[in-house]
Amino acid sequence: MFLNRNEQKPLHPQAIRRKLKIIFILTALFSLLLGMGFVGHQQMQQVKQHLNRIARQNTKVILIIEMHSIFLRRLLALNAMIISEDPFERDEFSQNFTDLGGEFMSRREKFEQYPLSEEEQRQLERLNLATMKYAEWRSHIINLLLNGNEQEARWFIQKHIFNEYRDILTKQKNLDGLEELKHYQIITSNQAMQQAHHAYKQAYLWLMATVLVAFISSGLFFGLRFRQIKQSQHQLYHAKMQAETVAEQQTQSSQHLSEQLKQRNLELSQLNQRLNQTVAELSQAKTAADCANHAKSNFLSNMSHEIRTPLNAMVGMTELLLETDLDLRQQDYAATIQTSSETLLALLTEILDFSKIEAGKLELEQQRFDLLACIEDALELMMPKAANKGLDLLVFFTDDLPREVIGDMTRLRQILLNLLSNAVKFTEKGDVLIYVSLKQQDLQQLTLHFLIRDSGVGISAEKIHSLFHPFEQLDTATARRYGGTGLGLTISKQLCELMHGQFEVESRAGQGSDFSFTVRLTPVVSARLIKQALPFGRHPTPYRIALVDDNPHVGDWFSQLFANSPFQVAYFRTASDFLARNTAYDLVFIDMEMPKINGLLLCQRIKQQTQWSSMKIVLLVYLGSMAWQEEENNLLFDNYLHKPININKLFQVLSETLGLPAKKTPPSHKTLPQPEVKPLRILLAEDNIVNQKVALLILQGLGYRADVANNGREVLTAVKNRGYQVILMDIQMPEIDGLEATRQIRQQPLEQPYIIAMTAHALHEFQEKCLQAGMNDFITKPVRRSEIQAALVKAQASK
Repeated sequence: MFLNRNEQKPLHPQAIRRKLKIIFILTALFSLLLGMGFVGHQQMQQVKQHLNRIARQNTKVILIIEMHSIFLRRLLALNAMIISEDPFERDEFSQNFTDLGGEFMSRREKFEQYPLSEEEQRQLERLNLATMKYAEWRSHIINLLLNGNEQEARWFIQKHIFNEYRDILTKQKNLDGLEELKHYQIITSNQAMQQAHHAYKQAYLWLMATVLVAFISSGLFFGLRFRQIKQSQHQLYHAKMQAETVAEQQTQSSQHLSEQLKQRNLELSQLNQRLNQTVAELSQAKTAADCANHAKSNFLSNMSHEIRTPLNAMVGMTELLLETDLDLRQQDYAATIQTSSETLLALLTEILDFSKIEAGKLELEQQRFDLLACIEDALELMMPKAANKGLDLLVFFTDDLPREVIGDMTRLRQILLNLLSNAVKFTEKGDVLIYVSLKQQDLQQLTLHFLIRDSGVGISAEKIHSLFHPFEQLDTATARRYGGTGLGLTISKQLCELMHGQFEVESRAGQGSDFSFTVRLTPVVSARLIKQALPFGRHPTPYRIALVDDNPHVGDWFSQLFANSPFQVAYFRTASDFLARNTAYDLVFIDMEMPKINGLLLCQRIKQQTQWSSMKIVLLVYLGSMAWQEEENNLLFDNYLHKPININKLFQVLSETLGLPAKKTPPSHKTLPQPEVKPLRILLAEDNIVNQKVALLILQGLGYRADVANNGREVLTAVKNRGYQVILMDIQMPEIDGLEATRQIRQQPLEQPYIIAMTAHALHEFQEKCLQAGMNDFITKPVRRSEIQAALVKAQASK
């Protein structure tokens, strides 16, 4: 820490950062110098190694030159020894030859101490061989001379040494050149070594100079930075004095702010009290809203119960009345009552559904179901209304649409019914088309897209926004003409959103409407496609089929249905087009209602053609039409099919007409079998006299008899006195209600009866209460004969 001369003061953080920066720079500079020194040392070591290699190479060159020189001198000594006639000179030259051989061996040993290249190895081998050869010659010549065979020695010299002798002068010159080369190589090597040592000393001098300059520079830099730090320290001291002055001023300001803060705290405390009061009021309002919501739910439940109670008598009695012998006028009156009752019941159901959705209590089921059957059920329920207006209901589906999915079939069918009901209601002529396609699919979920298109009155752009307002119609004229509550579209949109889908509307006044929505469902593993599930495989024969219908949408639907099938299909929009083609078909479908030439006239024209005698004819007639049923018309066609067309019934009629084996298609609404007649002991617990009468008549029609209890106490007494196998238990009864009576029955040690709740409460949570109380089944009022029959079948199966 750097301190002031007069007093000790800590450094400012900025000065500390500068000091650390200086230390970092010096460390980096020192590291750089060390790196430079290390690199310089490595370079000088490389120079030294290179010089050593040069010295070794020069030494080897000198040695090889000396060996060549010794070799030549030995050759000259050998030659002189042979030529000389003086014995003493011969001994001297022989001794000289021997001494030179020792020198040669000494040089060769030194030469072999160094690593040799291939060329040097070859030179050394040649010298060794030549030396050994000349040594052998010398020994042989000396032996000849000692034995006095001078003539033979001279002949040996002429034979073996003549060629070498001729080159003695040349080799002597080469010897002189080798000596000069040797001296030149020695001088050059010494100069190179001196230069290398000089460069080595200069490199060290430069390195030391660089280190010295670096240290001097770093010292200067450190001195300058130290001076700057001292100046910064003095500046910080003066800044500290100024900061103390400012701090005193801030202290005074903070006191003033503290007073203001106290005033603010007082105001906030008052505001907090008012806020707490507001929260308490909101809590009371929420409690009141919850009570109101609970009261609304109770009111809806009670109203549903009170409305369903008389409806039970109306629906039950009407159903029983229609089963009796009535004339046409009475049947019409009874059917009107039944239709009105069903309308009122549908209205009540819509209101309850809307209440459940608003309360967030509507739960979707997850079950495996047949997608085509769901769509066909919705279409079949709307077919009578569409047939009365002469409308075609057609469903188009893509080739990749699966047959089975997992989801809530009931709610999906409810959406389709609401949209189809509106489409049929607001369409006077034309058709209603349903397009179903697979929008997206993976292993976890799939998204289906539905489009319902009609050719009705349409909706203006400024009124589309009010379509989904509950209990609202587009205008009073619409409400008076078509009726309805205005809840259907609202409920459909909310159900669609519960299924994680979207709801859209496109429409123009007078041109029809397009209602589309998407839903997310769970795929079924290895489920077949709808196209694959159609019964084409049972008819492998390529029958030729024709359709004559003036509605082009029916032709498109027919062509798409039989696409990629064994059947060959042709479509004609008019009877004239069919007759003009003059082609025989195995089967022809003919629409009854066509302009100019209707279906019956076309059938007559066909029957008049002998070449078409084997052609089968199916007449397409709207459900409820009577004109075609006269006896004289029965011979004009082979079979008939009701419009709007049902896909299953279409294939059933096709198989029957062509005489093909057909698998019977179960109807959408299964007819339950009659229960086996058993002496079931049934107790009817009902406090309403009219409902007692309805239930007893329905049971009598099913072949059962029952005793009656007017309240829960009578039920408990009857169960104790006479054991019953089945109890039809109403919920709201005087003295003891149905739930409490069931609980007490389940606690008694007796043969437990099969208890069926039969109540006007239609909410799902009420059904859960009944099951928790110990009941076995649940029927909602107004009860129908089929529902009581199904419940009794289940009761018999459980016994």
